[in-house]
Amino acid sequence: MIRQKKAFIIFILLVAVGFANTPVYYLQMAHNETNQSLKRISMSPNASFTVEYTHSVMKTPVYEQYRVLPDLRLLLTETRFTAYGAGHPEQGDHDFELTDKGFRIYNINEPFAFVVYRTAPEETGAAVTLTYEEQVIPFLSISLERTPVRLSMKRDPWWLYRIREGSEWLMNGSNRMN
Repeated sequence: MIRQKKAFIIFILLVAVGFANTPVYYLQMAHNETNQSLKRISMSPNASFTVEYTHSVMKTPVYEQYRVLPDLRLLLTETRFTAYGAGHPEQGDHDFELTDKGFRIYNINEPFAFVVYRTAPEETGAAVTLTYEEQVIPFLSISLERTPVRLSMKRDPWWLYRIREGSEWLMNGSNRMN
């Protein structure tokens, strides 16, 4: 009987350790210079997301579509923009088409370990946002103006991910009280 209890306890512990080490994949939005985490978004390999920003010269929206590769690099798959002019690609090695909504460059398939976008000043009205599934995250909601925000995929064991999320929650909670 004692032997069965020990075996059961060992089995439960092994299951708990296995569960705690289950990998969690997430997109980390971090300050590019200090590496301070600004936001984590649970995201699996092969997921897609879009970054929208205002072109600095043309002052029109640009949409860049990424897909997460199995090795956790970010694959730029498509860029869409509504106006054509300075700073936009003229010709390239990628497919290009004119649509009823503007211009589309597709089949780009350029992998990156990370990408960096700068949070636009609020007075410019040039919001930078990340859209994943139904979530729309304005960069100004997680960072100060002109902050270089690095996007990269991460993989951590479940227990470490939860500790990081909990410590961020505690830090943000204490900041709200001050």
